[in-house]
Amino acid sequence: MSKTVKMIALVTAMVLVVGIVATIAIVTSENANKPATVADPALTVNGKKVKDPGIILTYGDTEVSFNEYRYYYMSSMANYTYSDAAYFEDDADGAKAAELKDSVDNILKEIAALMAIGKQKGIALTEDEKAEIVASLEQTKASLGDDFENQLRAVYLVDEAFYLQMSEQQLLLSKIQTAVQDEILPAHRDEIVESVVSAKHILIPFNNATEATEEEIAANEKAAQEKADELMTEIRAAGTEEAETFEKLFVEYKENDPGQPDEGYTFPEGQMVQEFYDATLALKEGEVSDPVKTSYGYHIIMRLPLNETYVDENLDSLVSSDLMNTLLDQLLAPEMAKLTLVPGEYYDAINPTSIQ
Repeated sequence: MSKTVKMIALVTAMVLVVGIVATIAIVTSENANKPATVADPALTVNGKKVKDPGIILTYGDTEVSFNEYRYYYMSSMANYTYSDAAYFEDDADGAKAAELKDSVDNILKEIAALMAIGKQKGIALTEDEKAEIVASLEQTKASLGDDFENQLRAVYLVDEAFYLQMSEQQLLLSKIQTAVQDEILPAHRDEIVESVVSAKHILIPFNNATEATEEEIAANEKAAQEKADELMTEIRAAGTEEAETFEKLFVEYKENDPGQPDEGYTFPEGQMVQEFYDATLALKEGEVSDPVKTSYGYHIIMRLPLNETYVDENLDSLVSSDLMNTLLDQLLAPEMAKLTLVPGEYYDAINPTSIQ
């Protein structure tokens, strides 16, 4: 299966450089006596190291420096090797290296296309947003102390200036995508809501402690089931006042799911555990389910009319990644078609073993 990064993943799921460094700070604090060994950025060409390969490629009027190309190349390569450190060692025909390079080139082409759209729409970072990035940098420096530069380089950020450059780039990309989504999603509302439902539930949790034995787990689950059955009996016995009884118990047991809004949840498939979603989908509006078991406990679910206000205000969080990818691909395709990759002097020399 191809590991090409889609635009939606690049902008909304790829960890921003600030977050990466913050994560490194946590790892560093836990391994204070194990300093990272970080190689100097370089490209080996014909047995010699080139420390400043210059512009690696150009898309339209967008020039991609070695440092920027290296950042995306090394980050992408880390994704490939995360579960298989020797992934690129068995690559006699170079197919794996070619796939990696195609993936990185496509990421950069998508970035150039999205930036072009942002420019057309007049989207740019404000001075306040830039100031927030600088403030975040100072906070990160303070938390990492003397190891700041070393940890930057550990996540392929060569220095402070490049840190700021990439932080601004990724914040701007996110800002452009948000603006684009706000424009295109309303026109696809019907497609988005096809899998969206609204519901509220009474949760009887298992309350299993981390160190619980199998016997304790079984006892907790049995107790939760008995309680859920007891409540279910009370709800069904209410007859025509079933909904009112559910609401009374909903308030009584709401602390078992303190994050649940009074108006319930509105969610697409994939946002809740599958058993919860399937049970909700099987109900008619106003209908109450029998107890549904999930990893969290037993749920008594009432399906509600779709919360139209919530849907209209949260289309970006309800749209599926597949649909969002499709819409972004359609948007970016015309801009990407205008961009031709022009390789720099050292473009062909880049591969998993030549770059560091």
